[in-house]
Amino acid sequence: MTTNADAETETYDLVFKGELVKGVELDLAKRNIGQLFKIDAAKVEKLFSGSATVLKKGLNFEAASRYRVAIKKAGARVDLKPCGAVPPRAAGKAQFGPASEAQATTPTVPSQVKPSAETIASGFSLAPAGSDLLSPAEKMQQEPVVVDTSAISVRAQQGNLLDEEEYQQVVSLPLDLDGYDLAEVGTDVLRPEERAPDVRADVDISGLSLGPVGERLAPKKAAPPPPPDVSAIHLVGE
Repeated sequence: MTTNADAETETYDLVFKGELVKGVELDLAKRNIGQLFKIDAAKVEKLFSGSATVLKKGLNFEAASRYRVAIKKAGARVDLKPCGAVPPRAAGKAQFGPASEAQATTPTVPSQVKPSAETIASGFSLAPAGSDLLSPAEKMQQEPVVVDTSAISVRAQQGNLLDEEEYQQVVSLPLDLDGYDLAEVGTDVLRPEERAPDVRADVDISGLSLGPVGERLAPKKAAPPPPPDVSAIHLVGE
């Protein structure tokens, strides 16, 4: 992770490979880059040939980021390649074209391309897949837990987890079953004298008859009485 002190001393090269910002036409990007760096068409075609070209060398992070933003607004992409730290006395004074870096200003951006949302993250870069984003000092230190397993052992596979003396012993009851046997399936296990007597009730139903289908079994209810006449009743004081 880059600290503020590293950003002040580390320098970068602008490496251009002819890559375009998503959604920008090639002809428009070429025209904008030519106007941005004030170069002719032949040099522009050479920049977009696909080979890596160093546009600027020895820039600190702030200046390199300004140029990357300007180039991205023009419709192209540029990579920042670290080129090492500069001596402490020379920090911040790397040559930036004809003038010093301290005097360099943000390049003029052509008006043909409007700033896109991608320029918001222009000061950031993606680490390679699998990179550790935290330094050792930033990681949470976890002390290993020491567990005493000296009294623990592993039984053989498919073995019993309990010893014989650990099983609950089932004590059988001393029952004498010599006088019992099993009857055949379907056999009546009760003798006639063991059965309860079947006493049938003698009910006289000579006075009962069945009504026809749909006949009302209960008499109709009487009509409710009419509501009382309260016309002659009034409240005191009215």
